[in-house]
Amino acid sequence: MRVAKSENLVNTQSLDESTETFEERNVTPIDGELASHKKSLKAMSMESLTQSKRERSCSRPSPMYSDDFWLRHFDGENSVSWKTFRAAFLEDYGSVIHEFAPNRMHWILTIVHTDIFGSVEDIHKLYYEKFCGKSKNPDRLWIKIKEYASERIFREGVIESMFE
Repeated sequence: MRVAKSENLVNTQSLDESTETFEERNVTPIDGELASHKKSLKAMSMESLTQSKRERSCSRPSPMYSDDFWLRHFDGENSVSWKTFRAAFLEDYGSVIHEFAPNRMHWILTIVHTDIFGSVEDIHKLYYEKFCGKSKNPDRLWIKIKEYASERIFREGVIESMFE
């Protein structure tokens, strides 16, 4: 197997179009000659975007449920108690939370109750909808909570690193 190692990139201007091109020179000779090829920045970036979209779509988990969390548990209700909401949330997403942050179950439930729903005893569908957004993903509640928790974990790490 031949491995070509890039020695350098030479910036050239294409005469036919106003797109910059780069010429890649390979160190390893192919059939006795130095091989080179040109690729526009636009083509390289499109390949990169396509690849990253492919990677994201492959790594994106499929929905765990076919109906929205509120519809599954509280269809027809405009509000439910925090304890009822919490029990249903843990029933659906307890194992997922444990995989995401095994030592932070209580912390995640606390931020859901205090930060997201303002520590109220009744969780209203209107606030639930506002937090979840317009996504049609049936797991939109967990997705939004995971995003929020990830941001909080990141911020805590940054703040801790400032004082080390």
